[in-house]
Amino acid sequence: MAPEPRVAQVTSKLAVEAFVRRNAFNHLFEMADLEETAWRNTIYYGLWDGSRLLQIALLYGGLETPILIATPEEPEDEMRQLLRGLKQKLPARFMAHMAPAQAYELADRYDQQNIGRLHRMGLTSPSAVRGWETAGVRPLRGSDLAALEAFYAVTFPGAIFNPKDLESGLFFGFWEGVRLVSVAGVHPPCSPHYGVAVIGGVGTLEEFRGKGLAKRVVARVCQALMAQGFTVIGLHAHTDNTAAITAYQKLGFTRISTFGSYEMTRTRVAAKR
Repeated sequence: MAPEPRVAQVTSKLAVEAFVRRNAFNHLFEMADLEETAWRNTIYYGLWDGSRLLQIALLYGGLETPILIATPEEPEDEMRQLLRGLKQKLPARFMAHMAPAQAYELADRYDQQNIGRLHRMGLTSPSAVRGWETAGVRPLRGSDLAALEAFYAVTFPGAIFNPKDLESGLFFGFWEGVRLVSVAGVHPPCSPHYGVAVIGGVGTLEEFRGKGLAKRVVARVCQALMAQGFTVIGLHAHTDNTAAITAYQKLGFTRISTFGSYEMTRTRVAAKR
């Protein structure tokens, strides 16, 4: 009888990269976190069949609240097997990006607050965005920090923006006079070595919506990334934000997969089986 697959840490960047590149748009952060600045704060766990990696999950500890990303490949039952093997290794509190079927595997040990459902989207038709009109959009610099923080205080109340993120040179904004009214940028880490970037921080002040400004700033970010050689460009969109999803599709993005965002808090002792 063949031995059961085992759960063990994945310590080789080459092994992680080889696995996630097979479906890169489905594993945006798993690939971006191979960048050294994130790697030191990241633990990759895998389900192994001998020397063959079947599934992978990422636990990022570089934030106040750790984040677990568990994106399955077929067959999905193997990801549930990986999560069952991780229960004893996970922190008392963390955020999780996973499908409901995966979250169910942790339900006997963690209280779960469902924050929302999101689509992973990948730029699969980059030709659409290359010639997109971006008039009026300019890069944001350190001198724009106060305006950017004021913008995010309105569009994403309670969110914390790290000023260091502006150093990437990949945040762009549209101004109405001296007022910053639409913004897009990238989530850290942005990995030139692995050619992967995740667009984030996208927003438009309410009174300026419906004018195509979000498409302009996102397009400008994409153009800057492609000019620097990035080949895997993705983003996340809430499933109920049909306007944003439609806008991204016009720019050449495609829906890749859907996941839930959960806040996990350990309050129970797992029942013996």
